[in-house]
Amino acid sequence: MMHRGDRAGLILIVDDVPANLDVLSETLTTAGYDVAIATSGDRALKRLARITPDLILLDIKMPGMSGFEVCQQIKADALRAAIPIIFITALTDTDSKTRGFELGAVDYVTKPFQAQEVLARIKTHLQLSQLTQNLEQQVALKVASLEEARQVAEAANRAKSQFLANMSHELRTPLNAILGMAEALEEGLLGPLTERQIEACQTIDRSGTHLLELITDILDLSKIESQHMALSYQTTAIASLCQASLTFVQQAALTKQIVLSCELPKAAPWPDVLVDE
Repeated sequence: MMHRGDRAGLILIVDDVPANLDVLSETLTTAGYDVAIATSGDRALKRLARITPDLILLDIKMPGMSGFEVCQQIKADALRAAIPIIFITALTDTDSKTRGFELGAVDYVTKPFQAQEVLARIKTHLQLSQLTQNLEQQVALKVASLEEARQVAEAANRAKSQFLANMSHELRTPLNAILGMAEALEEGLLGPLTERQIEACQTIDRSGTHLLELITDILDLSKIESQHMALSYQTTAIASLCQASLTFVQQAALTKQIVLSCELPKAAPWPDVLVDE
């Protein structure tokens, strides 16, 4: 593969007329470009198997394979498809130009061509090609950065879920011991209690049970984030569910002077529902 080096670029000229090749070669060489030539479509494709030019000047009307056919084959090659192609032709009809653009050409130079026009068009499309390549590289870098950030975020999320699961497990063990002791006290297994002491044990039991449910919710959150959550459906009374929910937040509401109440229709059409409580 030939490389640009310190030159302005490598241009492949494809034309079956030697005079055109001579003029274009001299013009481009003088302007600082490296030049490769091919006198037919077949030879152009063979040359492209060995070199990667920065731009191709391609004649349309050639014996054997036309410029349109050559362009079509180049654009079908993933390794060569991005090379800008400028048609050089005596054809001026709109249909020919339209077909060339549909096949992937970037521009036309009409014969007899002017040296300065050819150079200006080549320079413009080389600059556009370079800008496109730079933009593609920047997009690729951005995509890679976003993918890396996504992977880091997923790893952090997994670590957080694992931490929550471990923490919840560690909290459940001592909390179960507290609930067990409160139950034993209520039942008088450690001696008789006064009414006030029983009420205190009941408060410990209710609060501990609520805390245990919150810990279970944390575990459920970890399951949801890891997409392993399974709902547990059961027939539930709406009235009791609402009353239990109200009990959990009643004390916190009172400390903020917020009054909460629960009102349900006396003849509710759905006293029981199948839900995950």
